[in-house]
Amino acid sequence: MSSSWRLPRRAGSRIEPPAWVRVFELDRWDEPDEHEQRMVDGCGGSLPEEIHRWHAERRWHLARNDWYKAHPEADNRLEEMRSHIRARRVQPDIF
Repeated sequence: MSSSWRLPRRAGSRIEPPAWVRVFELDRWDEPDEHEQRMVDGCGGSLPEEIHRWHAERRWHLARNDWYKAHPEADNRLEEMRSHIRARRVQPDIF
């Protein structure tokens, strides 16, 4: 399935993803994966907290992107970005 493929939406329809997809919570992603565990083992048993947090956020982003790939109808990220850009755009004062 191509990442550019999207199901057609009716105007104004919006599907909200679950809370874990929208909000990063360190406690949910605290368990090291194989990649981080190899780093921990290679560094003598511990990593600085900021590096551990970086890996937790990486695991969350990977799971989040996998969820969006499995649920393309709920992927509102592009429209949210466009709305944010439109809201920040300064309109020239021509009058």
